[in-house]
Amino acid sequence: MAIASPTSTTTYYAGWYNSACGLSSCASVTVTVNASPTANITPTGPITLCSGDSVVLQADTAPTYEWFIDGISTGWTQQDFTVFVSGNYYVVVTNAFCEDTSAIVTVTFNAVPVIDIGAMLIDSSSCGNSDGSITGITDSGFEPLTYEWVNSSPAIVGGDSTNLWNVPAGAYTLTVTDTNGCDTSTGPHVVYDIGAPSA
Repeated sequence: MAIASPTSTTTYYAGWYNSACGLSSCASVTVTVNASPTANITPTGPITLCSGDSVVLQADTAPTYEWFIDGISTGWTQQDFTVFVSGNYYVVVTNAFCEDTSAIVTVTFNAVPVIDIGAMLIDSSSCGNSDGSITGITDSGFEPLTYEWVNSSPAIVGGDSTNLWNVPAGAYTLTVTDTNGCDTSTGPHVVYDIGAPSA
């Protein structure tokens, strides 16, 4: 018995001869090999992101799609899949005859820093001087954390901590950035001026 494993559509022939009768015959069979779709995923951006961001995973062109996260179907059946949560993603693509499963793409969303302004205290400046301040803000996140205060210009006016000292009247916004490059902002917080001289 001959076993055939063609990689493309192929016609096979078999013949036999009966010496006693002097007869011979021939038969053929065509084995049709249908093309299999290819399942690949191409991220359209970084797959390590910050919470609140997103990335689109794009599958190769195929008649049908089914997207999975951590082995569970998402129910999404389009070529592009927008991801908002961490997980292991893959896609199964099918045509009329065959299917293929992609490799897993792991997408990670890192938490952003947390800013707490519950105990924030704003001290006004006086008489047009640069003696206002914003203090009492607390934060947490993946250290080391960096800080940037900007005014409404916007120009950087502070960057040492969550506290802002010795500033004139104005509106100020704080941005905290963690070691993963994820950031959170609070503001604008307004420092008023008390007793500024009239023009």
